[in-house]
Amino acid sequence: MNPLDIVKFSVKAIAVRKRRAALTLIGIFVGVVTLTAVVSYAEGFGVYINQLIKGSSLRTIYLMSMQSPLTDSDISTLSTIPHVERVAPMVRLSTSITINGITSRVSITGLDMDYLQDAAPDLKILEGVIPQNYEGGAIIGYNLAERFVDDPTALVGTTVKIMGSNIRISAVAAPYGTSIFTDVDNSIILPLDVAEKLQMNFFRAARGYAIVMIVADSESNVDYVVDELRSEFGDTATAISMKDVQRALSTMINTSVLVIGAIAGMTIVVASIGMMNSMYTAVTERTKIIGTMRALGASRRDIVLLFLVEAMIISISGVLPGMAAGYLGALAFSSLTGGMLTVGGGMTVGQRRPAGGMAVRAQPATQPQISASMVPTLPLEIALMIFLITVAVTIIGAIPPSLRAASLEPSEALRYE
Repeated sequence: MNPLDIVKFSVKAIAVRKRRAALTLIGIFVGVVTLTAVVSYAEGFGVYINQLIKGSSLRTIYLMSMQSPLTDSDISTLSTIPHVERVAPMVRLSTSITINGITSRVSITGLDMDYLQDAAPDLKILEGVIPQNYEGGAIIGYNLAERFVDDPTALVGTTVKIMGSNIRISAVAAPYGTSIFTDVDNSIILPLDVAEKLQMNFFRAARGYAIVMIVADSESNVDYVVDELRSEFGDTATAISMKDVQRALSTMINTSVLVIGAIAGMTIVVASIGMMNSMYTAVTERTKIIGTMRALGASRRDIVLLFLVEAMIISISGVLPGMAAGYLGALAFSSLTGGMLTVGGGMTVGQRRPAGGMAVRAQPATQPQISASMVPTLPLEIALMIFLITVAVTIIGAIPPSLRAASLEPSEALRYE
């Protein structure tokens, strides 16, 4: 039999027993939907994690105070720890600002501008210049600027009242993304001394730092520095290294994908068993037809191919829609949950009305607070792997009944009742 005749016969056979074929197809479809949704969501989460750690190298460690703020004396102690290359204290605040009559909640980060590239590698300035230390000025994130004006660059030179003080916007950052350092696109970055003055004047607080960024001289020495930090500060501060964050998140993602993927994979195995059962039933129903074909000259190979092609058509018909539905389902789930993941937070300390008459609700943040959009992704190579594995598994399930059909002797098949 030529290939075209085999395909036509297989399609006709599916049409004749369409209900049984449909049930087999649904089993494959459900398995592929589950597997695709899990994998695409996990891949999207992996991309999100890469965005999350974008703002710091794996040499970076964040030391966050759990009790009283870290002092200048603590900063000096940190600088003496072996393998510590740089120490950059940070001030984190949260407040509301109003520009052009539009009020928006913002996160403010203060740090030494000499360490800006350590905290946010490859940060580009779209318009303006980076403010210098001990000079008034601020960098505003691109997305935050867009909340107030259509053209973010138009804000350069604008004076904004922040926590009772007039601050000039010196620069607008180019779209950057989210990092563990801060959500650059949706925040304001100030020189450390300016942020310290805001904190002390507004909260009447003593000089101190909730967060300190520490850069080790190499990735291999990060664990040593973390051990020293924990030994020095005990329970009064928490040391989090980007190396540990990446390691923990990678382990979590891989474990989750393995467990859930295995559960989803079992549905495909069940679908394969369903295919086998369906094919065995088909062999029984077509015993006389198989005998007639063998008597007319069809080879054992032709009989095997008839059943395998039929199984392949059913499998592909379930796999392709299943992959599309699985990916769309992952997108829908992400949309329903807001597609946002947030890390960190702070403590609201109250409300006051500074000079200028605008009510400002401010809070010092004890941890970096960032958010990023998590969008499921399905790379071509992953999609191809799901397709090939599913088709292969279902075809393997069809091999035993195909071989049984090919082993029937024509004389016995024709006498079958």
